[in-house]
Amino acid sequence: VSTIFLTRGFIFATWISRGPEVKDLLRLNNAQMGFYTALTAIGGLILIMYSGLITARFGSRRVSIFSFSVIGISFLLLAISIQTHQVVFASIFLFFFGAPIAMIDFTGNLEANALNQQSAKSRMQSIHSAYSVGMLLGSGLSSALIGIGTPLAVHFIFTAIIMGSSAVFASSQ
Repeated sequence: VSTIFLTRGFIFATWISRGPEVKDLLRLNNAQMGFYTALTAIGGLILIMYSGLITARFGSRRVSIFSFSVIGISFLLLAISIQTHQVVFASIFLFFFGAPIAMIDFTGNLEANALNQQSAKSRMQSIHSAYSVGMLLGSGLSSALIGIGTPLAVHFIFTAIIMGSSAVFASSQ
């Protein structure tokens, strides 16, 4: 369960760290960038309304595996569309990046709550702190990669493959 939170934090920090570069590559002004970044939340808000129904039907494990697969694929395609200045495609992939993040938030909390109820002591703090650790690791690696001039597409693709694979593997256990 902690891996779900850590991975979500890592991927989100990677996305946030490249915001100024995304703005430049997509040739957006400040107002357009504000709307563009809202697409993550819009995707999440739409899907979170159905999270309970979807999870009840398919189970949290299958939903987590599917969601992390969509996150990884969306992040990979987002990298390519941003690098090639394709605003429309980048917008679509950002929406589909945000939607499963909300689903993972729901299933992660559902699993964390179940684990917490089975435990003699509360595990919620340590489970949720994994998100912050993921944010720290993601932003730290991002800073290092930006500092040595790693292109955004390479950074995002690497993150999508490594983090997506790790989360899918952890969710399947």
